[in-house]
Amino acid sequence: MELLEFLGDFQKREILAGLLLSVREKAVQADLFGVDGDGENLNSTLDEIFSVVSNREPLYRRWSQEADKNRNFSVPKKPLGRFIEGYLLPLVKTAEPYEGCHGGELGWGVRKSLATHIPCRSAFSFDLKNAFESFPEQKVYDFYFGLVGGIQTEERELVTRFLTEVSTVPYQGNHELPVGSSLSMALFNRALNPLDQRLTRAAEQRGFRYSRWVDDITLSSPYEMRAESFFGAVELTESHHLVSKHKVYFQSNGDIYLLGYKITSEGRVLKNTNEERLRDKTPPLNFEEWFGENRIRNYESWRKNEN
Repeated sequence: MELLEFLGDFQKREILAGLLLSVREKAVQADLFGVDGDGENLNSTLDEIFSVVSNREPLYRRWSQEADKNRNFSVPKKPLGRFIEGYLLPLVKTAEPYEGCHGGELGWGVRKSLATHIPCRSAFSFDLKNAFESFPEQKVYDFYFGLVGGIQTEERELVTRFLTEVSTVPYQGNHELPVGSSLSMALFNRALNPLDQRLTRAAEQRGFRYSRWVDDITLSSPYEMRAESFFGAVELTESHHLVSKHKVYFQSNGDIYLLGYKITSEGRVLKNTNEERLRDKTPPLNFEEWFGENRIRNYESWRKNEN
């Protein structure tokens, strides 16, 4: 959908404004611009976004940075940034993150997240690959469509398409979540709710615990288990999102190292030292042997018994 078409149509903007302002009235930070001037401020902000788009300028400032790996950043320009902070984030946060989703959420730190896995004798962990850049536009659309109920279907689709367009940026022809926008973390955590629920159900059926810290997934058992017991989690996850092939780990019987901390055999969560990290880092599993085209090992599928 063309942003200009939406922003230039008074009726469409009125529908959007009604939705966002109703959320603003209930938001804790409703005094960010002043309640009395909310409608005027929103309209002014949308005018500025319209001006940027009319001049054929991008809504995001984008650049690449090379460090340990190449990273592509996309930061909203000022009018879009005000729209996101003042109106779109409060809307997104009307959806609660899944209880096992901790990273980037108020009240959670790494230590507290890992404490949910105590007692821990075996742990399986892996990363989602390029978490934001690989999060498809369709899933962003589906999340917003489920969030903006209460309006007619055609209007709901128009608003959803607008919100999806301003929340994503192009990556090699596709549109995904921008790295550098304050919106991406909150949206990612909530839009990944279906995967969190599926992994939790499958883990609980096997007596395991589950948590996710942004793109780091952890499953654990209070007992010593074989690595194969956990491997179905990768297959299940890959039906939703790509997994980093070189970041799949299994640990058992001793101190467990996760997210820069360790869970000791006595059940304490302690910060890693640099020396411990270098000395005790567990090597990753061979992805191709277990999950790739050259798979030579067997494991129980976690998808076959799903409801």
